[in-house]
Amino acid sequence: MQFKRATAFKPNIVSIMLGNNDSNPCNRLQVRKDFTRDYSELARHFQNLSAHRCIFICLSPSLEGGTVKGPRPAIPTHRVIQRIVSIAHCVRLTCINIFHALAGRWKLFIRNRIHANAQGQATMAEVCYHAQLEAGAVHPSTRSVRAATLAGGQSLWGLN
Repeated sequence: MQFKRATAFKPNIVSIMLGNNDSNPCNRLQVRKDFTRDYSELARHFQNLSAHRCIFICLSPSLEGGTVKGPRPAIPTHRVIQRIVSIAHCVRLTCINIFHALAGRWKLFIRNRIHANAQGQATMAEVCYHAQLEAGAVHPSTRSVRAATLAGGQSLWGLN
């Protein structure tokens, strides 16, 4: 559903951030099988919509320190980050380092320490803005940050 909406929106700038939930032990088997392929396909999909799009891949925040329950620990974040960097290299996209920007800043997360709160979302939007500004994808006058929560608790954050 979100994929169709994002495609129909025909964005000029796309920032993709996957990886937090993929570090969850419950998703481990699917991550091994599908993560790299699916992420690459998603990035290529948006690349192929138009030659005038700027696509970025974000390094997701650390799951370590989160409250994932179960007998197996989270997949070490560096393994997921390595996959994301590899994907960005293969599809020739720029990485935005959300991981570093939020590392150890647990006050920017909701209780589960996996998903960012409104302040964390605003921080991520600012980090994306500066990376996009540096890449020439946005104009310096674009400064207001918005964060919204979609149905089901999914976050949509970005710049107006």
